[in-house]
Order: sequence, then C-alpha cells, then structure tokens
Amino acid sequence: MSGLISRKEAIKAVKFYETFYDPYPRVIEALEDLPSVQPDRLTDDDFETIRIHLNSYKEKLCNQKRWKEAEEYQRIIDRFMAFASAQPETAKRIVGKSRDGMTLWYQCDMCNEPVDVQDNYCRGCGRRLIDE
Repeated sequence: MSGLISRKEAIKAVKFYETFYDPYPRVIEALEDLPSVQPDRLTDDDFETIRIHLNSYKEKLCNQKRWKEAEEYQRIIDRFMAFASAQPETAKRIVGKSRDGMTLWYQCDMCNEPVDVQDNYCRGCGRRLIDE
C-alpha cells in the first residue's frame, strides 16, 4: 500500500509551504478532518464474541466426527486468543495547553498527537489511552 501517507507528515509539508505562500489554512483543516486509514481496534467484547462463534463451529465439527477439521479450528482459536491477549502499551491522555495557559485539547503523552476525549487509542502511536 504505497499510496498511504502520514496525516502528520502531510500537515508538516503544507505548513512548510504556508510560510512562503499563506493560502493554505483550509488545506490543513481539511487534512486534519480526513478519516483515519487505520481500522478501529476490536474491543474485548468483540474478541470474546468471535471466540464463542469459533468454539461453536468447532463443536459442530466434533459432533460430525470431523476430527481433523476440529483440530485445525482449535489451532486457529489458540492463535486468535494469543493475538487478542497481546495488548498494546498504554499512554496517558493529557491536557494540552496554549501559551497563555488556557486548556485547548487533549493529547497523547507519548507522541503529543492531539486526541479526542472519545478516542480509546492514539492515532499517532497506536497506544491505548488512559486518562491522567
């Protein structure tokens, strides 16, 4: 997927040219408003639902005495649950302040990327966000 670009780097590039030409403030806003290409992460409930469905299908295979296929499903379930338990590192959601001390936004304490209050994960570094 060589067509993917970093939102952060695109904004930096526009800001660089903005110093010379100054017609670009709306371009920066448009870039900031673009949806992320990173897929939303699955929740613990999502993982549990998928595990239940995989186990149910494996049980059907066992009831049909399709042992080899049931064993393969068990391997898939084991790999899936190992993936599910590999949680990303956490980062704190901290308050970003302007120069005059007024609160303006929240940001990730690891990469300083702005984040929304509703975000569970940082779009910059991918860490799970916890409140400070």
